Amino acid sequence: MRSAIEAWSSRSPTSPSNSASPSSSCSPGTTLNGTVPRGHSAGQRHPPYPGSLGRSSSRRVPRAGVLWTLALVLDYTGLILGWPVPGLGRTRIEDWKLAGEHLAERYQQFVVIALGETILLTGLTFAGQFTPDRVVPSVVSFATTILMWRIYFHRAGTVLPAAIEAIPSPARLGRAEFHTHLLIVTGILATGVGHALVIHHSVLHGDPLWLTVILGGPALFLAGRSRLEHEVFARVSASRVIGLLALASLAPVMVRLPPLIATSTAATVLAGP
Repeated sequence: MRSAIEAWSSRSPTSPSNSASPSSSCSPGTTLNGTVPRGHSAGQRHPPYPGSLGRSSSRRVPRAGVLWTLALVLDYTGLILGWPVPGLGRTRIEDWKLAGEHLAERYQQFVVIALGETILLTGLTFAGQFTPDRVVPSVVSFATTILMWRIYFHRAGTVLPAAIEAIPSPARLGRAEFHTHLLIVTGILATGVGHALVIHHSVLHGDPLWLTVILGGPALFLAGRSRLEHEVFARVSASRVIGLLALASLAPVMVRLPPLIATSTAATVLAGP
């Protein structure tokens, strides 16, 4: 994930990393083997050849993303089709034998792992280059993670085991939680990516596309949490709906503001009642 963030953050036209030379050991105007390119004289600076920087890392990141996406598609396709096996047929949802406490525990562990990954990513990004301007974005990131933890576990995430055990068809609720927690975990991870981007460029105006994770991550999380609340309590709190509407309405305004303000605004929305 950290490699993907560094690759994405390098898109910013204001990023100082874009002006880095290919190698600090080369003299100006020479290539890596010490020769002078045609049309240039020794001592003359010239831009690096296209694709000469970050070629290996840019290949690894998309390849890993494709493999993870393929694994996710295969897993969910098997779930939707009932994991058909030649000669044995499909697994019907009525045949599932679920232990509500055990299943809910697994879902809670997925959320805790995603939250822990967000904290780890924040710490690694902050420790990469300690500067005073990174302190506030790091604190905002940590506070946002704590808020998402509180929102998930109070109270729907805590009573999920009892809800699965109590309903007449626990298998159907268990299968629905696959999709619900996919939204929740995706929102948490996207939020972490957005905060890491802001920590990298805390004083710059970032790429407007960063808002897709800075505000879209919390929005996905709230959407998944609202669905979880509806599945457990058969209702949705007004605060969740207000939070989603607030994030959507603030997005056009945040495009013109520094990304730190966007992350702080998202944290304020999550801190609402």
